[in-house]
Amino acid sequence: MIQLPPAGLEEETDGAWLDHVAEQVAEFRRNAYAVVLIDDGRCRERLTARLDALGVAPLPEAGGTPESLRAHGAPSASTRASAPEI
Repeated sequence: MIQLPPAGLEEETDGAWLDHVAEQVAEFRRNAYAVVLIDDGRCRERLTARLDALGVAPLPEAGGTPESLRAHGAPSASTRASAPEI
């Protein structure tokens, strides 16, 4: 999970945060990770523009329900339970 910037940040801080998120997403995509966007709509356009500048396609959007997340490749609770803790 990568947290999007919270509301109320100064424009410069918000932009730097989104740049960092876009760079992380680009790295995950280069390494074949499934990445989806769960957003209230506040950051979608600005993040998509930053991803585009890095050559990354827009992210598919998922709701916060377990069914929606599984449809986009998120592991189920049983899969996570068997994974080793780091």
